[in-house]
Amino acid sequence: MNISQENIDNLNAVISVEVKPEDYKKTVDDAIKSQAKKAKLPGFRPGMVPPSHIKRMYGKAILADEINRLISDKINQYISENIVKILGQPLPKEENGQHYNWDFNDEFKFKYEIDLATDIEVTIN
Repeated sequence: MNISQENIDNLNAVISVEVKPEDYKKTVDDAIKSQAKKAKLPGFRPGMVPPSHIKRMYGKAILADEINRLISDKINQYISENIVKILGQPLPKEENGQHYNWDFNDEFKFKYEIDLATDIEVTIN
């Protein structure tokens, strides 16, 4: 996973996150297996649904949830490690023409806008 920050001006910046399949593959597979153990679907005994069936039915939703969770954790970690003073939360930046298939081999690139906090000096007369 690659995270970088590009300062637009003194108050705005963009955080770019690149996610590769090796970054999310294990967590997605674990989430699918966990879901398979909890699933109650017609035609299967409770907890005995094959992970391949869960992946076919709910795989893209699980993939999106896990990537979202991974990105959120990594951005928060990046902000705290690099001591980036921000106002509010990072907001996703919409990219024109950027479409994903949400397959399990895709590389994802996301951008988040952040507002930077500035140091304020107050003098009292």
